[in-house]
Amino acid sequence: MKYQVLQLPVEDDLCFRGWDDVQKYCPNSKDLLKRYKLVYEGELGDDYVVMPANKILEDLFRILNIDHPTDYRARSLSMSDTVALCDASGTPTSYWFCDSWGWAEIK
Repeated sequence: MKYQVLQLPVEDDLCFRGWDDVQKYCPNSKDLLKRYKLVYEGELGDDYVVMPANKILEDLFRILNIDHPTDYRARSLSMSDTVALCDASGTPTSYWFCDSWGWAEIK
């Protein structure tokens, strides 16, 4: 299972804000996603393909904060960062916003 990590530049007014604030200032998801920079592309084992999104995201949060991949150079996963879950070709199928507690799907 492939994934992407997208982060807002620290200069962006929405960086490190919660989902409610972000939706208030940027309600259009396409406009919101344009503000992000792709900072990492990774891959998890095949067993993740059948797992629910919340389990995958919990594991990614741990991996990207505690057990960084050796080639990971971005900041630790933080509030306002987004994870794209991708298909086998690497094309995003869903985007998930890291909130102060849990995840919100960006639709």
